[in-house]
Amino acid sequence: MRITLCNDRPSGGRVRQIGPIPGRFREPRSGPPWIASTSVPVMPESTGTDDAGVDARPPRTYLGWAVASTALCFLPLGLIAIIYGLRTNSALAAGRVDDARRSSRTARRWVVGTIVVGLLVDLLLVASMLLLGAFST
Repeated sequence: MRITLCNDRPSGGRVRQIGPIPGRFREPRSGPPWIASTSVPVMPESTGTDDAGVDARPPRTYLGWAVASTALCFLPLGLIAIIYGLRTNSALAAGRVDDARRSSRTARRWVVGTIVVGLLVDLLLVASMLLLGAFST
């Protein structure tokens, strides 16, 4: 694109795009010089299990869900979910996949529990406010 500066206004110059420069074509980007190729290797389709039938994918940490449920639903249980999410992360970093799977399942349970308890507490608060007449006119 060719860019020109418009100085015809007293407020100062503005940048305006006119169009491509004739005779110039954009070359495809080759990527950083330390990477030889930008193509992605094609992997054979996998079912997610190895030869022994064990799940080969790394377990999820549920850390994002734990933080969101802590902030939006119920703080005490959400903090426990965050702790187990961090344990999953550190177990994966150390190469302890079995411990990471166990912590991932526990983190998921705490996240679900946090959301359920948070919704029940909110429902209980609204019901008690209705019974006390907080919304009456």
